Amino acid sequence: MIGYYRYPRDKILKIIKSSPKTSDGYYFVRDFPRINNENGKIDNSRDNKYFYNRMLFKDKFVFSDDDIKAYMSKDNINFDFERMQRLDKKLLDVIEEFVMYKLDDKIENQQYNLNELIDTTIFIFNTKYY
Repeated sequence: MIGYYRYPRDKILKIIKSSPKTSDGYYFVRDFPRINNENGKIDNSRDNKYFYNRMLFKDKFVFSDDDIKAYMSKDNINFDFERMQRLDKKLLDVIEEFVMYKLDDKIENQQYNLNELIDTTIFIFNTKYY
């Protein structure tokens, strides 16, 4: 049903918080785009109480504590969504072919793992753009 989601945000928050963290403290949530965007039936969750629309987070795999605060916010917190979405796009471009790996799995023919790739991408993005 349009406007209803299979998973309520409080359940998704538990999934995020129980997900593995990179060395720099970012949560890696491989299934987030699917669980965030999955439509539900009329008796499932509605998002009326949250200030920000779920679709702003549709391409996320990696969460900072600030991203989580924005996702769960019931008020306007003046969050920079444009910056978050640029970083999400950059991360997706970089990790797309490695997203099936666990954070510390050795990536065949590479000298880095997903953990290092995520943290390095965020570091370079933050250094270059802010």
